[in-house]
Amino acid sequence: AQWHGWYTLSPNRFETFEYLDDVFGAAHVSADDDSLLLAPMRQATRRLRPVGEYLFSANDRTTTSHVFLRGEPGDYLLSDGFRTYQRVSTAYLVAHWTSVLMGLSGLTWIVLAGLISVIRHRSALLRQPIAPSFIATVLLFLPMPFFMAQSFMALGDFTLASGLLATVTLVLPLGMLLTIVRAKKMWKETRLNLLHGLAAIFVLQWCAILAGAGLLPLRLWAL
Repeated sequence: AQWHGWYTLSPNRFETFEYLDDVFGAAHVSADDDSLLLAPMRQATRRLRPVGEYLFSANDRTTTSHVFLRGEPGDYLLSDGFRTYQRVSTAYLVAHWTSVLMGLSGLTWIVLAGLISVIRHRSALLRQPIAPSFIATVLLFLPMPFFMAQSFMALGDFTLASGLLATVTLVLPLGMLLTIVRAKKMWKETRLNLLHGLAAIFVLQWCAILAGAGLLPLRLWAL
């Protein structure tokens, strides 16, 4: 039972994408009769049967494939010989997942509210509190046609597409901040502005997390 819980890669395959591995690459270990179940978030669940000591064999293997071991005091580790996972608290992952859900829900609100505002206000859209965040969000799609036109082999190079991607991801939190400022000034006109501001706050907190993880602005080329 001491090995049950959530595990994340440690060390990560790529330092730059450590945050993505933590949020979307976690694996859960639980008991099932006399075996353990290993359930990665993006892969099929594997049954691990004990073969002695802390060694286990996966259901698709005939020999030992996994080992559970202790690292520093309090560390619980799982390795398949190629990757090593370390157990983390559920609260740690829930905090990350909550941040992602808040950010995505904020972006969804901003896109929908922005489209409605375009229909309702048309040329007066730029004066609305939702305008800066909506424009900043729409700009995220700007690099897409340039990526489609360039070679896949140039993905890690500094190109027009990757330069635009870095620029629009840098503009995103600025757009959210402007919407928050406008919503604070204009909330008395309609309470809907408060929701715009709240959605922008949701996205801004996610931007702060991504910036702390080195993913904002998003640079695909090697520095």
